[in-house]
Amino acid sequence: MNVHVNLLPVRFNAMMSTNQSKSHYQVPIHMRLQTVFLLFSLLLCFPSPAAQFATDESATYDYASHAALVRWPLDLSKISEEKDHVALVGSTFVKDEDRERPVLISLSSLDLQQNNLLFLLKSANRGKISFFSKESKALKEATLTLHADSGPLYLSPTLDTSLNAGSRLPQGDQEYIRVTSSQIGLLAFSLPEAQRQQAISKAELLIHLTAKQFADSQLEVYQLNQVVKPAKEVRPGIAAKYPDDINIETDAQVFHAENFDKQDLLAPLMSWLGKQQSAWRNVSKYERVPHHLLNHYANTEGYAAKAHFRTNKHMALNMDYYFADNLSKEPEEVYLRYYLKLEKGADFAEGGKLPGFGGTYGRAGWGGRANDGYNGWSARGTFFNTLPKDHPHWPSSMPIGSYFYEAGQDNKYGDRVSWGHQNSVLSPGQWHCIEQRIKLNSPGQQDGIFEAWVDGVQVYQRHNLNMRFSDALKIEKVWMNFYYGGAELPDKSFNMYLDNIVIASAYIGPIKKGPKGP
Repeated sequence: MNVHVNLLPVRFNAMMSTNQSKSHYQVPIHMRLQTVFLLFSLLLCFPSPAAQFATDESATYDYASHAALVRWPLDLSKISEEKDHVALVGSTFVKDEDRERPVLISLSSLDLQQNNLLFLLKSANRGKISFFSKESKALKEATLTLHADSGPLYLSPTLDTSLNAGSRLPQGDQEYIRVTSSQIGLLAFSLPEAQRQQAISKAELLIHLTAKQFADSQLEVYQLNQVVKPAKEVRPGIAAKYPDDINIETDAQVFHAENFDKQDLLAPLMSWLGKQQSAWRNVSKYERVPHHLLNHYANTEGYAAKAHFRTNKHMALNMDYYFADNLSKEPEEVYLRYYLKLEKGADFAEGGKLPGFGGTYGRAGWGGRANDGYNGWSARGTFFNTLPKDHPHWPSSMPIGSYFYEAGQDNKYGDRVSWGHQNSVLSPGQWHCIEQRIKLNSPGQQDGIFEAWVDGVQVYQRHNLNMRFSDALKIEKVWMNFYYGGAELPDKSFNMYLDNIVIASAYIGPIKKGPKGP
């Protein structure tokens, strides 16, 4: 039986009196006890509430976290239309007086059931204002006052910055926060659990204006709903039919599956003799590591491959699956799924390449060999530098994305793109399911498709991919490439681990766990 429980956020309305919320009907004691027991049972049986959207001091107009390369879940240029993400909670008229002064804004209908209260401030007209930030030496930072039964609660911002549509760089260290119709002020206040349980009758936001103002301004305050909506359920993939991926290679939609459990000792010799036995080419030397040493996700004994990044070498691991070798033809649409783990303690200042797709044909699409639409392309994955270990949301984590060599790009070295989702910032010490789909464009049309999923959640999609001008270019290979740089080498050695590769013509999905072995 499926039970659906709606957990509604608790809000207060500044216009509601305490008496209006009381009921004259007294619920019998036995019914109250039954209700408490039911709620307690639900808390035990159902998962915790959805995670909250995170931002930090590196926020910009494009990124909620420039450091983690996580994009905003809403269009900041159309805040008033983003009803699912924000709510207008306050507005006030600010007259152009060009003098320092405090401005008090009454707030209503706040959602107080969030760890952090995030506010976006913008001007509804052409007026421009600026107010002091917490970095200012004037000591006139914004203050959020919540009037509770026990007395007023004064909260200082944990984060305040400007989100400027004309700047790509974070401005969290500035002494002033500027607000216009296209420049947005961001304020965050931490609300401890104990304070969230108090009854709040009134809320006010106090800001201190600088003397820099242009024209009268209608200042609007929006509260950002930080609760991340549960991801839409992805249709069951191929893996759902094969617990622990056992026999998944027999599926008619699967081109190849690799789990590193078997080691063919004769493979190097046969390859040297020109008699290919493996489905892979250009395989670098790697170590197999037993599941039990890696806190593996599967309920089976087996091995995973280790990609060992050294301080004196760019390449950590490489395996190429050529479709012409294995299928006698090259497709135009492919899905690739694999599991990836970044070891704890990994710390690197640059990024590199991860598995993806290639149609390079030995001519173009890597190493500064530009794609002219006729010579070759690639769409490998990419990883970015690890975040600091004291980052408030993603300590020591690694953002990932795609590295595209598209036709006619200005940059001959291709473009690295973050997938920009919270799920695409990989936590160290944990296994993550990475899946990518590519469908090549029709020659002359920008209608190619690229999609990515992490742990079953879609984190990225494009429908304007332009990889070729000629249909002579196909999907030549799946490129299982672990490469550091660019030109730089890692300062310290570190490891990633790889397992359960599946290449298919349809969505694969995460592994369905089977029963535990003896």
